[in-house]
Amino acid sequence: MIAMKVRELCEIISGELLCGDLDAVITGTSVTSKEGDAATLFVPTIGERVDAHDYIADAYQTGMRVTLSSRKKIIEKYSDLVSKEKGALTVIYVQDTLAALQTLAKTYRGRYMIPLIGITGSVGKTTTKEMVAAALGTQRKILKTAGNKNSQIGLAQMMLALDESYELAVIEMGISLEKEMEKLASIARPECALITNIGVSHIGQMGSKANIVREKLDIISQMKQGILFVCGDDPMLWQLKTNPAVVSMNDKAKKAMQSMRVLTFGLESKNDFYARDISQTNEGTAFTFCIGEGAVKEMPNLPDTKELTIHLSVLGNHNVKNAVAALCLAIQYDVALQAAADGLAAYRPISMRGGIEKLN
Repeated sequence: MIAMKVRELCEIISGELLCGDLDAVITGTSVTSKEGDAATLFVPTIGERVDAHDYIADAYQTGMRVTLSSRKKIIEKYSDLVSKEKGALTVIYVQDTLAALQTLAKTYRGRYMIPLIGITGSVGKTTTKEMVAAALGTQRKILKTAGNKNSQIGLAQMMLALDESYELAVIEMGISLEKEMEKLASIARPECALITNIGVSHIGQMGSKANIVREKLDIISQMKQGILFVCGDDPMLWQLKTNPAVVSMNDKAKKAMQSMRVLTFGLESKNDFYARDISQTNEGTAFTFCIGEGAVKEMPNLPDTKELTIHLSVLGNHNVKNAVAALCLAIQYDVALQAAADGLAAYRPISMRGGIEKLN
């Protein structure tokens, strides 16, 4: 995050300075009291079980000197911290700390309108994001979602990591409730989106797979004449290619879909991009990446090579799908196909996701 004074922060989030220094500088944010320094803005969010306002003193002990608060009387509770001659706590009042963080992120995103790829789906988001970043990162400087910071809090923090040095952002966007994706999309404003699949994750909150599709599709709600990649092996997502009128969508997504190009990827040859000749050993997976006729009609910047052998250090057909998705986006953003393939060959899974262990 580029350095920002508290006075500018207050203007952006409509904050009221309760005490402290308007000229104090922040260069980052934290929602945990254990991570930060004097230039870190502490954002005490309120969850179902924990109110992080109770940990402002802990944040101070960690080193943070600026905090948001949705409690005006907080300075009475922490009077010893705000009265210190040196290192006094600066407190900014806002009605909703999470909403303030998101407003800051949305404004900050507007300053760095680099191309942003939004990735969502019921499963596979994190691995696909990592593979996309591995493929595109061979020829572009990429900002990618750290770990699985894909929530209303995590995505906002990722937007605050943008700066002018990045050429592309690869951002994971996860939801568990209705209306969440619309909010995430309004902050991140992707110009290209990818949906890995539709499963039953969070179906208890959403009610049905049809509802999950509807909410996931809000990832395109801020896009104009964009491109949407979906896994065509998924029957519900395939309908977006063949008969989008039968797919339930919220109003903004429905409007965006009218000017959207939809391309499919997967293992089946009906897709615009697909894999064949898949082989797996104890060392990993190999397959042939193929560009189908549908892609030829839709994408003007296709490489001359329409087939390429790809090697992965991970196992499973699901990872082949993830790799095909990554290659689609490499083509979309003019990354040489062989360079993208080299990036995928070098890809290693993050901790606890598909690593290979050799025993005895």
